[in-house]
Formats: sequence, structure tokens, C-alpha cells
Amino acid sequence: MDFKFTKSYNLFHTNNMEIEKEIIMTTEENSYKSMLSAKNKREIIVYTIVGFGGAILDFLIFYSLIYAKTPIIIAQWFGASAGFIHNHLWHHYKVFTHSKKFGFTTTTSGTAAVIGVILSGPMLAALESIIPNLFINKIIIVGIITILLFIIRKKWIFTSSK
Repeated sequence: MDFKFTKSYNLFHTNNMEIEKEIIMTTEENSYKSMLSAKNKREIIVYTIVGFGGAILDFLIFYSLIYAKTPIIIAQWFGASAGFIHNHLWHHYKVFTHSKKFGFTTTTSGTAAVIGVILSGPMLAALESIIPNLFINKIIIVGIITILLFIIRKKWIFTSSK
């Protein structure tokens, strides 16, 4: 059997079309299955829904404080903190399947979130000097922090002891 790698399609080609189709289908199935198992899909979907709720709370508090002439960094910290509390309760009890105690997840996830919140204020202020649209900048910062926190939470915080 003669295999040839085609760079433009990232496919293996053989002299037998049926074997080639089987290789492609098996490779695609395995990569999608490992990346998006039913459990992971559910966690990502629920995490996203919960995140939207937390983001709405964050934005409401943030813009209320901005309207009240609060400095941007302080408004960001209060809004993001409220979003964290909302999201963490959902993450611990409904989003992730895990075996960790509430104290552990609150402390570790809280530490990661506090670091994210602290960094988000100066990031928002710096981004505003580049893109003069506070709403767009806020969305960019929330998106970056959300993705980083999902990875941290999934890999190191909300895990199951074996």
C-alpha cells in the first residue's frame, strides 16, 4: 500500500479510494470526539450562557458607575467582581462536573478572577487609547479574560479527583 501526504488538503492518499475515505472519516471523527465530547460541549454551552448573564451584570454595574462619574478602573473592578460572583456560583453548582469543595473552587477560581479583574482595568484603559470606543473595548477585554479563565478553570480548578 502506497501512502502519499498532500499538504494542501492534509489528507493521506492511497491507491484504494475506500481506504482513503476510511482514514479521513476516522481521523475527523476522532479529532472531533476528543475535542468536543458531549460533556465538553455541554460545559462550553452552559459556560457561555452563564457568561452572558455575568457580562450583562458586569456591564450594567460598570456603566452605572461610569454614569456616576466613577473612575474607569474602579468601575471595571466593581462590574467584573459582580460578574465573577454570579458566574462562580453557577460554575460550581451547575456548569462543571467536578469533585472539588466550594471553598477550594472559590479560592482558586477567585484568585484567577481577581488577577483577571486587576489586569482588566489597565488593559481597558490602555485599549481605550488605541480604540476610542469604550463599549467595543469592554467587549474585547471581557472576551479575552473569559477565554483565559475557562481554560484555567477547566484544566486546574473544576476537576475530578480519581
